[in-house]
Amino acid sequence: MKRKAGYSAILLLIICAVVFSSFPVFAQKEILTEEKYLEPPDDIKNLVLNENYKNITLRNLGPDGENFLVPVPSGIIPIDVMAKPFYVLGEMEFDYMANRSRRMTTRYSAGFKVFNWKNETWTEVQLPKNCTSVNGTSWSPDGSQVAYFALFDDKTEIWVADVTNGKSKRVTKNPVLATWVTGFDWSADGQYILTVLVPDKRGPEPVEPAVATEPKVRVTTKKTPTRTYPFLLQTMHDKNLLEYYSTGQLALVTVKNGKVKKLGEPAMFKSIDLSPDGMYVYVSMMQKPFSYITPASRFGSVNEIWDMEGQKMVEVTKTELREATVGGSGSRGDNNKRSITWRADGAGISYLEMEPRKEGDEDEEEDSDEEKKSMDRVMLWKPPFDDDSKEVIYESEKRIGSLDYSAEADIMFMTQTDDGKRHIFAVHMNNKDQVYTIDKRKGSGGYRDPNRVTLMTYELPNGESAVRMDAGGSVFLQGTVISKKPEEEAPKPFIERVNIRSSDKTRIFESSPDIYENHLIPVDNSFGELIITRESPTMHRDTYVMNLRTKSLKKLTNNTNHTPEISGLQRSYHEITRVDGIKFWARLVLPANYRSGTKLPALVWFYPREYTSQKNYDESRSRYNKNSFPRTSARSWDYFSQLGYAIIYPDCPIIGESGKMNNNYVPDLRNNMWAVIDYFDKMGVIDRDKLGLGGHSYGAFGTANAMIHTPFFKAGIAGDGNYNRTLTPVTFQSERRWFWDAREVYISMSPLLWANQMNGALLMYHGQDDANTGTFLINSERMFHALNSLGKTTSLYVYPYEHHGPITVETQLDMWARWVQWMDMYVMSPEKYKEKKEKPDKK
Repeated sequence: MKRKAGYSAILLLIICAVVFSSFPVFAQKEILTEEKYLEPPDDIKNLVLNENYKNITLRNLGPDGENFLVPVPSGIIPIDVMAKPFYVLGEMEFDYMANRSRRMTTRYSAGFKVFNWKNETWTEVQLPKNCTSVNGTSWSPDGSQVAYFALFDDKTEIWVADVTNGKSKRVTKNPVLATWVTGFDWSADGQYILTVLVPDKRGPEPVEPAVATEPKVRVTTKKTPTRTYPFLLQTMHDKNLLEYYSTGQLALVTVKNGKVKKLGEPAMFKSIDLSPDGMYVYVSMMQKPFSYITPASRFGSVNEIWDMEGQKMVEVTKTELREATVGGSGSRGDNNKRSITWRADGAGISYLEMEPRKEGDEDEEEDSDEEKKSMDRVMLWKPPFDDDSKEVIYESEKRIGSLDYSAEADIMFMTQTDDGKRHIFAVHMNNKDQVYTIDKRKGSGGYRDPNRVTLMTYELPNGESAVRMDAGGSVFLQGTVISKKPEEEAPKPFIERVNIRSSDKTRIFESSPDIYENHLIPVDNSFGELIITRESPTMHRDTYVMNLRTKSLKKLTNNTNHTPEISGLQRSYHEITRVDGIKFWARLVLPANYRSGTKLPALVWFYPREYTSQKNYDESRSRYNKNSFPRTSARSWDYFSQLGYAIIYPDCPIIGESGKMNNNYVPDLRNNMWAVIDYFDKMGVIDRDKLGLGGHSYGAFGTANAMIHTPFFKAGIAGDGNYNRTLTPVTFQSERRWFWDAREVYISMSPLLWANQMNGALLMYHGQDDANTGTFLINSERMFHALNSLGKTTSLYVYPYEHHGPITVETQLDMWARWVQWMDMYVMSPEKYKEKKEKPDKK
């Protein structure tokens, strides 16, 4: 599907339809029915527009160890940025006027500066005239320059800035094509930049026929389970547009004078990677055929190595079109090769690969006396990348999870998981029989693993990654100490020095128990100094440099808390027990001036999550951080505290047998809500007759269900939700069963099918261009239609150009204007509207 935001969307400024079954016309007020963008009361408006976005965290340290790249944030973006015309093709968004990904246009920096932390000087980079914003900043190998995408309304260019004076010069005289490839590569000597340009002879954009030339045709060929996507390709014209805006010219551009060397013919490049020696390019290219039933990201692709004349040297892997998106990844072709990367020493391509089966192995009887097991291999493919230049570097009977190298590639670092333990080990190239254990502990090493530790790496001047090592042959592990009682002890990031040969460990840094210290960046591989951030519940986050020998600190930033009225709220955490004995936690937020014993109107904001047991839920809380500074977003419900509400953020565990947790969705949801309300009512802080709730996405889904299956809430706010699970019949969220395998579960969880039982007043908001799988706009439109037909109290606000989560300033302010009025009418002060009904204005 393609969509031009500047045209069709403008016809739908705001859909606002409200049914009032309880209140007279005069109580509706313009706030709820006005078809224009509104603003909330000043107290809320000022919070939404707060300037906390101006605070900085130093993260991007240059190769010299002294200069940081610091983006200049833009704040909440205005609606005219989102209103710029764009195409959506196979779930990919294209800013076609500027030949780039729309995400670059809508997620950007206003500029950037260079901060030298040693002498505490700032250099502001001078942007080119008419440049609206920047994206994709990248250090030159020696750190003397910074390259970046300069974003113009009608084109995208690469410019380079001098770090010492901030002056910029243009590198690409021809416009860049940044639709798929949204970055670029420096050569190791800093003289060239590899990028994708708009082809010289591309010609005009394909024209859509004024009169249809074909019907819409869909024919099944095989079982192809897919998730639900709203913006797939629809027509032959869509296919033509996708090819047009995906096809670019690979080019090597001289930084000094902008001279262009074209490499090969134009192709649909998805990624490009220049070799460390600058002699080859590893390219990934999208392939036809295209599909109408799966996103463009799953179309076929081929990965090849090219020489610097643009000639194909070898095909590395090929992936076929993968239309099935559920229950497997579909056909991947020759994808046995994995973890493919250039080796940092320039020797060639490194990758992992299972030992190929020998001819006849597949015919061996299953009960063969000697079990044959394929080895997992580390491979090196040297130039000229023919069959004779492949070399087996290392073999293991166990599958290798990841592979890294030292800077000189003389040591390999690998991970394996066995018997529930993750093993990090090193192997020297000159003695591959000797394995040196660096770390071995329980866990998978996945992102959510509380025991996760990783080897610290850094980027070499040639653009490749290497494991950090000091002069004594030690490496460095980074992880976090996780308490079994996170409400009592906060997570503590740490760094350990590990001697490879002896396995001796020394913890050289661990966060304070009372201050959260994170974002650990060593100045160099000696680890004498460490750039860190520090924060606590009463101390705003700032960046410091710590001397690891003396533990002395030097503050590098001076951030400001622009919302002291929010950080100063009363916050507490409470363990709540359900009627079935399940224990879970809830965060209570009270106004700063709250006095004990006062019962306040309360609002509940929540998001249901599935677990297999109490233990599984308890483990999920391991990364709760009691030492973090209270931060807010433009949609933070903490803002309601300024109007006299108590805010409750409960966990909402749905617990059941693995794969069948949702069998308990409705009763667990009901029990969670009852337990929360009963607990805080007995605590004496909430008025259980004045309750509202809300949630976004799956939380919106939960909000509608809670208002249908419980009688507790007078009003709700639900954003970008799904309200009919039959519209997602082939899995959703963590539910892996299909509708036909768990029909009653899907039906019981679908608010639309129980809309006649809705209690209270439901406000829905939805982004017009919500492309999130399963939550597109039709959900809210059909839910409104049902509630409207049934005479329930409801409203729907549809916001132009917005996705799965509103981001424009106009939308944010308008939402708050409606939210405040909605909760006031149905939760905080319904009696005052009834009084007006009894005493109408005599005028």
